[in-house]
Amino acid sequence: MYIDLLTLKNIRTFKDVTIEFVHPDRKYDKANANGIGAKPPLENVTLLLGDNGSGKTTVLQTIALSAFGEAAMEANLGVRNLVRATTPADRGWGDVVAQFVLHRQDITEPRMVESNMRIRRRGELEKVVFQGEHKGAVWEPIYRSRNAAFFLVAYGATRRVESGESLDMGARIKSRFLRAQRVQSVFQDSFSLIPLSHWLWRRTTPRGMNETTDVLNELLKPAGVSFTGKMAKRKGDFLFDHAGLHVAFQDLSDGYRAFIGWVADFLYHLVHIEKRPSPLRECQGVVLVDEIDLHLHPKWQMTVVETIAKTFPRMQFVFTSHSPLVAGSLQQANVIHLSLSRNAAKAGRSEAPFHGLDADQILLTDLFGLKTTRAARKRQRLLTLTKKARAGDDKAAKQLVAELARGEESAP
Repeated sequence: MYIDLLTLKNIRTFKDVTIEFVHPDRKYDKANANGIGAKPPLENVTLLLGDNGSGKTTVLQTIALSAFGEAAMEANLGVRNLVRATTPADRGWGDVVAQFVLHRQDITEPRMVESNMRIRRRGELEKVVFQGEHKGAVWEPIYRSRNAAFFLVAYGATRRVESGESLDMGARIKSRFLRAQRVQSVFQDSFSLIPLSHWLWRRTTPRGMNETTDVLNELLKPAGVSFTGKMAKRKGDFLFDHAGLHVAFQDLSDGYRAFIGWVADFLYHLVHIEKRPSPLRECQGVVLVDEIDLHLHPKWQMTVVETIAKTFPRMQFVFTSHSPLVAGSLQQANVIHLSLSRNAAKAGRSEAPFHGLDADQILLTDLFGLKTTRAARKRQRLLTLTKKARAGDDKAAKQLVAELARGEESAP
């Protein structure tokens, strides 16, 4: 399954917007003179960029909700406040329409299917009503978690990994069924992810463990960290090799734990679905990750998306980010820019090429909209010197040239 199109009407910041996503089965038109419309090198990645509050997380949540089709009403995802509150009585409605490309992995013939939901709001309550023309048999696999159909996982910006010792899978399953757990992180900040130590040795064959270890190390290679497969003396914690030192997962930095946390949870769900394609890299489905650059060093930000996309070429990834380094690693076709205008968000692709620009140049494009990347005090000082130089002050002109090449701390 891949997400092809998403239309949002009267949903939070969106009045009426349609977003087209990149996926391996998409057909591309002939590119124009600027290269727009061409098939991108990474054909399984869509990156959402935009200011805080522009709707990036809303897009991820509505994709996750749509993927439940008829079961969206019963999935107990804890969705709240999706509909725009535009009337005094807080009564209104919103529409979420998603088109998905299905494959044989989805226990159906390859086809396009539409998930059409109307969300009604009254006061603090919202009700999801499925209105899609595709009902019945096409959505039947969604009611069971272990099959490979409609595979989708989603991760919010708060990615907390529960310790192996305290994880109670029985309690989790009682609270909501497994398929819903795969997306709960993007709806609920406090929802914890499943750690490697809970399942990798106990629930995986030796062959499966070797494959999982290889995949994990492939993803971690650009970061200079590797998974050892060994357990720490502290019960229930795996060791990772960092600069020659063996470090327990819980002792790694925030960046490593945030990244390994969602990857380990993703692999858990992927490994334990029945009749999935083999090897893991051949599986199809959708992976949503909010703030993919969370706590990552700039060097890692430059390669993280490409590394993930190439490791799982048949998976479709939808990421959000605020990083110009992440944006610069992609082509125009891969990036959707969300912007707020007159209380409503818009979505579109940049007309200006940005791939290959440095971070400072990208920050000055329409993707980020900055006028300058200089600190405010320095900017004001340079402006003052510029005005004096234009008025004929030679000393100010020389000072301006000198300060353009050095930091504020160097100024007399």
